[in-house]
Amino acid sequence: MISQFQMKTGHFEESIKSIEETFVLLEKSKDDFNKEDHEVVYAKFYLQQANSNFIAGHYGAAMEAAKNSLTNIDNLKNTDMNVVRQMVNLKRDAKNCAIRAQAKHEGKTAVDVRR
Repeated sequence: MISQFQMKTGHFEESIKSIEETFVLLEKSKDDFNKEDHEVVYAKFYLQQANSNFIAGHYGAAMEAAKNSLTNIDNLKNTDMNVVRQMVNLKRDAKNCAIRAQAKHEGKTAVDVRR
């Protein structure tokens, strides 16, 4: 995961570009996955994109990516407890990122946005 390494080393703009390239590859390999696996992978990469954009100060893009992650999570209908647990955690993280990004974007606190 190049984008994850780039995030850990502080290269956030490069991470954002790598994630965009990953989305292109994911779209090309869409037929190789079942729909649910594809939604899970997309949701995780959207959250990573949201975090990279947030750290880089692109709050509007961070909100959009977090909302995309939430949309992919909501499309899942899996009943496997391992998958459900991961999706609950992913949904929590995506909601938190969306709220933090919205707060920064609007010049408010996250507590004010949650109200």
